[in-house]
Amino acid sequence: MHIIKKIDKIADTIEKPIWFVSWMILTFITLLSFIIVILRYAFGVGFLWMDEVCRYGFIVIIYLWAGPIIRENGHLQLDFVLKRLPEQWQHFHNTIVQLCQFGVCLFFVCYGVSLIRLSRMLGEVSESFFFQVWWLHLVVVVGMSFVSIFSLLQATKSTLLFMHYKK
Repeated sequence: MHIIKKIDKIADTIEKPIWFVSWMILTFITLLSFIIVILRYAFGVGFLWMDEVCRYGFIVIIYLWAGPIIRENGHLQLDFVLKRLPEQWQHFHNTIVQLCQFGVCLFFVCYGVSLIRLSRMLGEVSESFFFQVWWLHLVVVVGMSFVSIFSLLQATKSTLLFMHYKK
C-alpha cells in the first residue's frame, strides 16, 4: 500500500498547479465577461476578440479540469450494476475503464498533434483573426495528456487494490 500513497502524491503534485491555473483563468474570464457587458451595454462597443478569449478560456478550463475530476470520480458514470459488484471486482472494473480511457486519450493526443501540424501548415486563424487555431488544438493535446496521466495513475492504483484486496 506504500505504492498507492506514492501514486496519490504524484497525482497531488500534478493536480495542484492545474487547479491554480484553472482558477486564475476562471477569475480572468469572469472579470473580462463583466467588462464585455459594460462595454457593450453602456458604451455600445464590442470586441470579437474579447468574446473569443472568454470562450477559449472556458474550453481550456474544461480540458484542464478533466484529469483531476477523473481522479475524484466526479464525471458522470453509470454505476447501477457496478455498485452491486463486490468491492474487489469494482477495482478490477475501474482498472479496465481507466485503461480504455487511457487508450482513447492517447488517440486524441495523436490526432491533436496531426491537427496542430495541419493548422500551422494552413495558417488557420480564428474568427477575429486574433488567435492561431493551432493553439486551440494544443489545448486538446495538453488536456488529454493530463487525462491520460491521471487515467494511468488511477488504473495502477485500482490494479494494486484489486491484487491486494483483503476482506
